[in-house]
Amino acid sequence: MGYNLEPQPRTDEPACLAGQQSLSLPEITPQRELRHKLPLPVLINKVSLEVTVEAVIGGFVVLPCSSTKHHLKPQDIEVFWRHNDSKIVFDIIKGKHSETQDPQYKNRVEPFTNLRRNYSIKLTDLTQADAGKYICYITPSNEQETVQMIIKESTAETGNKSSDQENQGEDSGADNVGKSGPLLWDINVHWRQNGSKIVYDIVEGKDSIAEQNQRYKNRAETFPEEYEGGNFSLKITSLTHADAGKYNCLITPSDEQKTVELIIKENEREKTDNEWLSLYWVYIAVLLIVLLIACFITYLCCRKKR
Repeated sequence: MGYNLEPQPRTDEPACLAGQQSLSLPEITPQRELRHKLPLPVLINKVSLEVTVEAVIGGFVVLPCSSTKHHLKPQDIEVFWRHNDSKIVFDIIKGKHSETQDPQYKNRVEPFTNLRRNYSIKLTDLTQADAGKYICYITPSNEQETVQMIIKESTAETGNKSSDQENQGEDSGADNVGKSGPLLWDINVHWRQNGSKIVYDIVEGKDSIAEQNQRYKNRAETFPEEYEGGNFSLKITSLTHADAGKYNCLITPSDEQKTVELIIKENEREKTDNEWLSLYWVYIAVLLIVLLIACFITYLCCRKKR
């Protein structure tokens, strides 16, 4: 497979899937095998944006959400995760998890409790019913993040169906092949933006940023503690409009690939502030013009009297 391989920097305060504490990857013995399901979302650190993520049936996905307001205490914050504007996915009230939840998500939502100001959630055992728009509301800071999730059929399931059809009616005396995933140290992961810019690399199970594009230096990070579970998600912080576009994740030797479309929107609050600022300067300009006209008329009147 031809692929132009070329990774962003790490921030001190992770936002969507932040890592205030570094978790160690459990030791893997040669008998311990890695199985991954590829949720692979791009995680972000911005109030007003929209992210599209793809996941597979039966897998899991991380839905990013975080607060950039450092002055707020955990007990003062409330977080509301909603699916398609109505279904209650997960709530945090006064810093504590609420038991109010739609039955569809019971025992399937995992928060990241050890990461401060990070209100991302992990949704497991995905089905087609989980597709749609997820919104995270944070109060009293009035922050909001939107994630559009697309559910696709697992490539493994597709392959199994094809094999079943081909082998239908035949005896299978041989052991099944491909049940076990590769070992962690055999895996390479390559994150690319728009097909070429190196965002982040994981080589033989370890982070490799030597060839990372300078634009992502100290802005991109992954979650090593999740590698063993097959989660090679990426978090990008301090977003700009230049970060918009397609992010491809290629995993070898399995040749699995996922694409995430990142859409950057202007912060609505900043947009409103800019509009008011523009109106303010228009008002000042008009006022100056009126004053100049008044001064000119006064000058003409004084001149006539003389």
